[in-house]
Amino acid sequence: MMDDRTSERHVLISTLIAANPALVRSLLVLTTVAAIVLAASLAARGRRGRLGAAFLSLAGVVVVLALTLSPVGWTSPQQRSCNVEPYNFFSDTANVALFLLPAIFLVVATRSTALVAVLGPLGSATIEGVQYAFPDLGRRCDVDDLLANSAGAIAGAIIGGIILLSVRLVERYSARGERSHTPGPDVRVPEYR
Repeated sequence: MMDDRTSERHVLISTLIAANPALVRSLLVLTTVAAIVLAASLAARGRRGRLGAAFLSLAGVVVVLALTLSPVGWTSPQQRSCNVEPYNFFSDTANVALFLLPAIFLVVATRSTALVAVLGPLGSATIEGVQYAFPDLGRRCDVDDLLANSAGAIAGAIIGGIILLSVRLVERYSARGERSHTPGPDVRVPEYR
């Protein structure tokens, strides 16, 4: 159960977000750019980078679960309800970004774009199902959330795939460049004594 202070903070944060949509979008863009740079850096670091990406993806999933399944301050039992009519899920930038960042890092960790593109929408559907099954959380399942989260996960999978491809190409061309500068077997290198 939430106390009055927690409920007040939730209302203040919601009010801040509603009053400053341009600021929120700007912060989300900056966060996404930083995540892409970090994911590219991790992708180039081999096994250690994959472990770091796995940790960041797991941290992102924990944040997603906390934001979507933590109880909201309702005091009376709630009826099960679910909005099944899509409205405009692309305008829901926060829900798109919610799954975008963990998806980018999960692709770097698993090296599988397809797996993440499937797991993201399944994870979102599971969250919406839990919100429907447990109305006392004070959450309401919504098809717009499902679509926005799925779009974010698929976009994150695509971005992660592009990062992996870019890193592979850089590694391949840098390896070719190194080989062209090393002498072949028939080239004599003078010895200096």
